[in-house]
Amino acid sequence: MVRIYALSCGAMEFDRRAFFPDDPAGARLGIPVPAFLLVHPKGRVLFDTGIHCDTLRDPVARLGERTGRFFQMYCGATEGVVNQLGLLGIRADAVTHVVNSHLHFDHCGCNASFPQTTILVQREEMLAAGAAASQYSGRDWDQPLNYELVDGERDLFGDGTLLLIPTPGHTQGHQSLCVNAGRGRRLERRRDEALAGHAARPARAQGNDTDLRSRRRSVGVIARCSRSARVTILRRPGDEVNR
Repeated sequence: MVRIYALSCGAMEFDRRAFFPDDPAGARLGIPVPAFLLVHPKGRVLFDTGIHCDTLRDPVARLGERTGRFFQMYCGATEGVVNQLGLLGIRADAVTHVVNSHLHFDHCGCNASFPQTTILVQREEMLAAGAAASQYSGRDWDQPLNYELVDGERDLFGDGTLLLIPTPGHTQGHQSLCVNAGRGRRLERRRDEALAGHAARPARAQGNDTDLRSRRRSVGVIARCSRSARVTILRRPGDEVNR
């Protein structure tokens, strides 16, 4: 059986129209920045690493004027992925795998805290992040880390327990994690594809999607997975998990 822990890595607030362009001007959207630790008999897997502490202290210096001023960020003294792992009695170097859903700053910001860990990223995502016209923050991902590029689906431990699934749309190489947690329940963790619960409504575009058609297909893949088995979609910290 897999044990699953939701980790709080702070929160962000920004103009709702960045995701939902049809919403009224002035409306703000607050979202948590979670990560998830999955303890499997063959390893400890961290899904996303949250926001770098330098981004929290001075977002403009870390991300640039436009992005740094757009987001308002919050993080408590015991939040942040390394501190959250510490509360569980787990050191960063005890994590065997990191899975990045994608390479936006709020999902891979603390990758550098895991220099010896295998970091799994879809090849399409790495190519998109490194492209000449990329809007990604290279300071968060472009470092000499132990990246392993994934092409499509991957059964992480070969036992059907942790399955990486490509879910492009929000970004070109976005991926989700489907977890067979035991006791007859499967869990699926998808990051911005589930933002604010709107991912179940694929007819509505989100303003920060790179490819609406791909996003619609990805939402369909997740919906079919939900119908075909007893699946819980984890949208936020506090959602039920099997421990």
